[in-house]
Formats: sequence, C-alpha cells, structure tokens
Amino acid sequence: MIIYVSGKLSAPTEEEKAANVLAAIDVGLELHLKGHIPYIPHLNVLMEPCAEKRQIEVTYADYLTWDLAILERCDALFLCSRSPGADLEHGMAKTWGLPVFYNLADVPDGNLKLPK
Repeated sequence: MIIYVSGKLSAPTEEEKAANVLAAIDVGLELHLKGHIPYIPHLNVLMEPCAEKRQIEVTYADYLTWDLAILERCDALFLCSRSPGADLEHGMAKTWGLPVFYNLADVPDGNLKLPK
C-alpha cells in the first residue's frame, strides 16, 4: 500500500519542527520495513527555503491543496499526531473511505519486495 504519513509539522521553534519531521520520517521508515510505500508530506519543509530564495510565496493553503491531492491517491493514512492539518487529512481519509492506522502494530505486512 501507499500510506500517507499524517502528523503535526508546525511548531513554535525550529527544533520542535525538526522533531516533528523526524518523527514522521521514523514512521515512514517503519512502514517501508513492513513492505509499504510511505508518503511523508513533512519533507515538503525543504521547499520553504528554496521558495524564499526565489521569492516565491507558498502558502499554508498551497501545502494543504498539494497534500490532499496526494492523499486522495493513497491507499491508507497513518496518523502520527494531531494538529489542525493532520485532523483535516484524517477527516478526508475517512470521508474517502481510506483505512486509517494509529499504531504500527495495526498495519498489516505489505507485499512490496525490497531489492537485494
């Protein structure tokens, strides 16, 4: 399955924001090990300095639009933590009938064959 990793990104400090990104990456890696393809929208944080450098405004609404467009194409959602954005993604996943996982133990093993 392609599993969308949803969770808090925004934080009062850069250190807390980085911790949120790392938490999502950790979940993505565990999903990978279980034989799934993780999509980690937190990695879009890397777009921010590039957009600023090019003086391109990318808004919160832009990120949500992109995220929901990808989520709609995923097979499931994994909810790492709650936030306004994660709650929106969670609600949309439920509306679209996607399975939602809250614990790694509940995610079935996938059939993605990892290259040797």
